Amino acid sequence: MNRAAFEALRRNITIALLMGLCSAVGAQTAPGMVREWAASPAWRNDQQFMAEAAHNEHAEIQVASTALRRASNVQARSVAQAMLQDHGRLQQELQALSAAKTIPPPLQSPPLQRGLIDTLQRVDDAAFDRHYAQVIVASHQRAILQFRQAARHAEDADLRAWTKNTLPVLEHHLQMARYLKAALQ
Repeated sequence: MNRAAFEALRRNITIALLMGLCSAVGAQTAPGMVREWAASPAWRNDQQFMAEAAHNEHAEIQVASTALRRASNVQARSVAQAMLQDHGRLQQELQALSAAKTIPPPLQSPPLQRGLIDTLQRVDDAAFDRHYAQVIVASHQRAILQFRQAARHAEDADLRAWTKNTLPVLEHHLQMARYLKAALQ
Protein backbone atom coordinates (compact mmCIF):
# COMPACT_ATOMS: atom_id res chain seq x y z
CA MET A 1 0.00 0.00 0.00
CA ASN A 2 1.46 3.36 -0.95
CA ARG A 3 1.81 6.24 1.51
CA ALA A 4 -1.11 8.26 0.09
CA ALA A 5 -3.46 5.30 0.42
CA PHE A 6 -2.20 4.60 3.93
CA GLU A 7 -2.76 8.24 4.97
CA ALA A 8 -6.27 8.19 3.49
CA LEU A 9 -7.07 5.00 5.39
CA ARG A 10 -5.65 6.48 8.58
CA ARG A 11 -7.81 9.61 8.18
CA ASN A 12 -10.89 7.46 7.60
CA ILE A 13 -10.17 5.39 10.72
CA THR A 14 -9.66 8.55 12.76
CA ILE A 15 -12.93 9.99 11.49
CA ALA A 16 -14.73 6.75 12.31
CA LEU A 17 -13.26 6.74 15.83
CA LEU A 18 -14.28 10.36 16.33
CA MET A 19 -17.79 9.67 15.09
CA GLY A 20 -18.02 6.78 17.55
CA LEU A 21 -16.77 8.98 20.35
CA CYS A 22 -19.21 11.74 19.48
CA SER A 23 -22.02 9.19 19.56
CA ALA A 24 -20.85 7.92 22.95
CA VAL A 25 -20.52 11.45 24.33
CA GLY A 26 -23.92 12.40 22.95
CA ALA A 27 -25.48 9.36 24.58
CA GLN A 28 -23.98 10.28 27.95
CA THR A 29 -24.93 13.98 27.96
CA ALA A 30 -28.26 15.70 28.06
CA PRO A 31 -29.83 16.36 24.66
CA GLY A 32 -28.36 19.43 23.00
CA MET A 33 -25.27 19.52 25.22
CA VAL A 34 -21.87 19.16 23.56
CA ARG A 35 -18.74 18.77 25.61
CA GLU A 36 -16.22 21.35 24.44
CA TRP A 37 -13.19 19.11 24.98
CA ALA A 38 -14.56 16.46 22.62
CA ALA A 39 -14.78 18.99 19.81
CA SER A 40 -11.40 20.64 20.38
CA PRO A 41 -8.55 19.97 17.92
CA ALA A 42 -6.19 19.25 20.84
CA TRP A 43 -8.50 16.53 22.19
CA ARG A 44 -8.80 15.00 18.72
CA ASN A 45 -4.99 14.85 18.62
CA ASP A 46 -5.03 13.08 21.99
CA GLN A 47 -7.59 10.59 20.68
CA GLN A 48 -5.55 9.97 17.55
CA PHE A 49 -2.41 9.40 19.61
CA MET A 50 -4.25 6.97 21.89
CA ALA A 51 -5.56 5.04 18.88
CA GLU A 52 -2.07 4.87 17.35
CA ALA A 53 -0.57 3.84 20.69
CA ALA A 54 -3.17 1.08 21.01
CA HIS A 55 -2.31 -0.18 17.52
CA ASN A 56 1.39 -0.07 18.34
CA GLU A 57 0.96 -1.94 21.63
CA HIS A 58 -1.05 -4.64 19.87
CA ALA A 59 1.61 -4.92 17.15
CA GLU A 60 4.46 -5.07 19.67
CA ILE A 61 2.71 -7.91 21.49
CA GLN A 62 2.19 -9.83 18.24
CA VAL A 63 5.79 -9.26 17.15
CA ALA A 64 7.14 -10.39 20.53
CA SER A 65 4.89 -13.47 20.50
CA THR A 66 6.15 -14.36 17.04
CA ALA A 67 9.75 -13.89 18.19
CA LEU A 68 9.20 -16.18 21.19
CA ARG A 69 8.04 -18.92 18.83
CA ARG A 70 10.60 -18.40 16.08
CA ALA A 71 13.80 -16.86 17.45
CA SER A 72 16.77 -19.18 17.68
CA ASN A 73 19.06 -16.75 19.53
CA VAL A 74 18.76 -16.86 23.33
CA GLN A 75 19.20 -13.08 23.62
CA ALA A 76 16.46 -12.50 21.01
CA ARG A 77 14.10 -14.74 22.98
CA SER A 78 14.95 -12.91 26.19
CA VAL A 79 14.28 -9.52 24.59
CA ALA A 80 11.00 -10.83 23.17
CA GLN A 81 9.91 -12.05 26.61
CA ALA A 82 10.65 -8.65 28.17
CA MET A 83 8.80 -6.88 25.32
CA LEU A 84 5.79 -9.17 25.69
CA GLN A 85 5.57 -8.58 29.43
CA ASP A 86 6.08 -4.79 29.30
CA HIS A 87 3.86 -4.13 26.28
CA GLY A 88 1.13 -6.32 27.77
CA ARG A 89 1.18 -4.12 30.87
CA LEU A 90 1.29 -0.93 28.78
CA GLN A 91 -1.65 -2.15 26.71
CA GLN A 92 -3.69 -2.74 29.87
CA GLU A 93 -2.81 0.72 31.20
CA LEU A 94 -3.79 2.34 27.91
CA GLN A 95 -7.07 0.42 27.80
CA ALA A 96 -7.90 1.62 31.31
CA LEU A 97 -7.05 5.21 30.38
CA SER A 98 -9.13 4.98 27.19
CA ALA A 99 -12.07 3.58 29.13
CA ALA A 100 -11.80 6.36 31.71
CA LYS A 101 -11.88 8.92 28.90
CA THR A 102 -14.74 7.07 27.12
CA ILE A 103 -12.63 6.54 24.02
CA PRO A 104 -13.61 3.38 22.15
CA PRO A 105 -10.78 0.95 21.36
CA PRO A 106 -9.55 0.82 17.75
CA LEU A 107 -11.36 -1.77 15.66
CA GLN A 108 -8.39 -3.26 13.81
CA SER A 109 -4.72 -2.67 13.18
CA PRO A 110 -3.78 -0.40 10.29
CA PRO A 111 -2.33 -2.05 7.17
CA LEU A 112 1.18 -0.93 8.07
CA GLN A 113 1.22 -2.95 11.30
CA ARG A 114 -0.58 -5.91 9.75
CA GLY A 115 1.93 -5.92 6.88
CA LEU A 116 4.86 -5.71 9.27
CA ILE A 117 3.61 -8.66 11.29
CA ASP A 118 2.84 -10.70 8.15
CA THR A 119 6.31 -10.00 6.78
CA LEU A 120 7.96 -10.98 10.04
CA GLN A 121 6.03 -14.25 10.11
CA ARG A 122 7.18 -15.08 6.55
CA VAL A 123 10.90 -14.37 7.07
CA ASP A 124 12.91 -17.59 6.83
CA ASP A 125 14.30 -19.02 10.04
CA ALA A 126 17.95 -18.18 9.29
CA ALA A 127 17.21 -14.46 8.93
CA PHE A 128 14.47 -14.16 11.54
CA ASP A 129 16.52 -12.98 14.52
CA ARG A 130 18.25 -10.21 12.56
CA HIS A 131 14.98 -9.10 11.00
CA TYR A 132 13.27 -9.10 14.40
CA ALA A 133 16.02 -6.87 15.84
CA GLN A 134 15.67 -4.43 12.94
CA VAL A 135 11.90 -4.29 13.35
CA ILE A 136 11.97 -3.57 17.08
CA VAL A 137 14.69 -0.91 16.73
CA ALA A 138 12.62 0.92 14.10
CA SER A 139 9.30 0.53 15.93
CA HIS A 140 10.71 1.81 19.21
CA GLN A 141 12.45 4.76 17.57
CA ARG A 142 9.13 5.76 16.02
CA ALA A 143 7.21 5.17 19.26
CA ILE A 144 9.63 7.26 21.31
CA LEU A 145 9.19 10.21 18.95
CA GLN A 146 5.40 9.92 19.18
CA PHE A 147 5.44 9.60 22.97
CA ARG A 148 7.78 12.56 23.42
CA GLN A 149 5.43 14.66 21.31
CA ALA A 150 2.40 13.54 23.32
CA ALA A 151 4.23 14.06 26.63
CA ARG A 152 4.76 17.70 25.67
CA HIS A 153 1.55 18.51 23.83
CA ALA A 154 -1.28 16.25 25.00
CA GLU A 155 -4.33 18.18 26.15
CA ASP A 156 -5.30 15.60 28.75
CA ALA A 157 -3.20 15.64 31.93
CA ASP A 158 -3.66 11.90 32.54
CA LEU A 159 -2.46 11.11 29.03
CA ARG A 160 0.57 13.39 29.45
CA ALA A 161 1.44 11.64 32.72
CA TRP A 162 1.05 8.17 31.18
CA THR A 163 3.27 9.04 28.22
CA LYS A 164 5.93 10.52 30.51
CA ASN A 165 5.87 7.35 32.65
CA THR A 166 5.99 5.12 29.58
CA LEU A 167 8.93 6.83 27.87
CA PRO A 168 11.62 5.24 30.10
CA VAL A 169 10.23 1.79 29.31
CA LEU A 170 10.32 2.47 25.57
CA GLU A 171 13.83 3.93 25.82
CA HIS A 172 15.00 0.81 27.68
CA HIS A 173 13.42 -1.35 24.97
CA LEU A 174 15.24 0.63 22.30
CA GLN A 175 18.52 0.12 24.12
CA MET A 176 17.89 -3.66 24.37
CA ALA A 177 16.91 -3.76 20.69
CA ARG A 178 20.06 -1.93 19.63
CA TYR A 179 22.25 -4.29 21.68
CA LEU A 180 20.48 -7.26 20.14
CA LYS A 181 20.88 -5.86 16.63
CA ALA A 182 24.61 -5.26 17.20
CA ALA A 183 25.07 -8.76 18.64
CA LEU A 184 23.43 -10.34 15.59
CA GLN A 185 25.44 -8.41 12.96
